[in-house]
Amino acid sequence: MKIKLVKTVIGKHKLVCNYLPEDRYIGQRIALGKYEPYLSRLMLEQIKEGDVVIDVGANIGYYSMLFSKKVGEKGKIYAFEPDKTNYEILVKNIRENKLKNVKVIKGALGSKDSIKTMFKSADNLGDHRLFSDKLAISGYEKIKVYKLDSYLKRQKENRKIDLIKIDTQGWEPEVMLGAKKTIEKFRPTIFFEYWPWAYKMAGLNKTKMMAFLRKIYGQINFIEEYIQVYFPIKTGKLDQQFADNNEKLYGNLWVKGEIDWKYWRGSVKDFWLKKMMKRILGKPQT
Repeated sequence: MKIKLVKTVIGKHKLVCNYLPEDRYIGQRIALGKYEPYLSRLMLEQIKEGDVVIDVGANIGYYSMLFSKKVGEKGKIYAFEPDKTNYEILVKNIRENKLKNVKVIKGALGSKDSIKTMFKSADNLGDHRLFSDKLAISGYEKIKVYKLDSYLKRQKENRKIDLIKIDTQGWEPEVMLGAKKTIEKFRPTIFFEYWPWAYKMAGLNKTKMMAFLRKIYGQINFIEEYIQVYFPIKTGKLDQQFADNNEKLYGNLWVKGEIDWKYWRGSVKDFWLKKMMKRILGKPQT
């Protein structure tokens, strides 16, 4: 059955983005220019022309398209998306924008190559999960799961991996396990959603994931999208802020191979600008 789509254009990038009219969590927010604006800017600031990026949980391709424009013809984007509908829209978006540096893979990432059951959300196309809970399920889909280390070896991808974006609805620890060698070798910048409740429901070990990241990177940064700042955060503070007994407590974190002057400039600049705008306007900017 042919799916009915609507189109929008992603701001100054002039990228055409197709989405389902009922997709109010991602598609409609993209159309309004309100989909993760600060996170989008922050990610794009970390990459340059010629970089290689892994987009894990690419959905309909918003980030893959932005990454593609930034890295240019010499760069490469690997976009992984397991859901059939999202995958079809993702492929359409990549083709319509003629983004030849994006390779789209229908599948998820995990700790090993396998086949798993994905539980599909009834009302949010960005909330399909690889574990069962109280989610209102609209159906199931058998999907391929790839181990990133093995996948890149099969692809004979020998270039440095510069950035990995992971948004997998509670599957992040599994993705990290499967990318262990890649992370250790290249120390790429990683942006990922952090959701302890989901890790507990899925039976995954958040402690090992965070210990691994601290061993490789030392510093883990918390992203505050609403007031548009980022700052280093300790494990104890994370545990306080994101208790694993509350489904609604989640956030975005990022790690960077080398903390250079650009990192500190960005952190200080964003904090200073936000403070000044609050003084002038009396409210945070979104």
